[in-house]
Amino acid sequence: MRKSAVLAVLLVAGLCCFLAARIAVAEGELTVTNPQEGAQVGPATEVLGTAPVGSLVIIVTEVYDQDSGDLLGKIPGIRHRPNHDGSFHFRVATPRIFIGTSANLVYKMNVKAITEQQTYGPVVVTLYPTAPK
Repeated sequence: MRKSAVLAVLLVAGLCCFLAARIAVAEGELTVTNPQEGAQVGPATEVLGTAPVGSLVIIVTEVYDQDSGDLLGKIPGIRHRPNHDGSFHFRVATPRIFIGTSANLVYKMNVKAITEQQTYGPVVVTLYPTAPK
């Protein structure tokens, strides 16, 4: 009997967490769970998160010279709708070299979501390229 009571409590707690996450997405939360701030990334990066259901997720990555701070350019990433539950999983380009420069690069990945009524974000994640192997 004790096991069933513990199992019931765990089930209810799990359901509450699931519903809280669904309500956050429905209410217009924009989150990026991957990549994390300061991560090293390869030539392509997996971007995961949540956005308001029915919105359009837009990812644009700004490329900077890490030493001078100069903006070298922008990489258009993706424009897609999230899944029916608000989750998204996209792959965007994060090249090790940018337009022939050999500068130390730093990326500022800008993720935003838009609906007809509102813009959410941007969530900005700073990333660094991994060294070539």
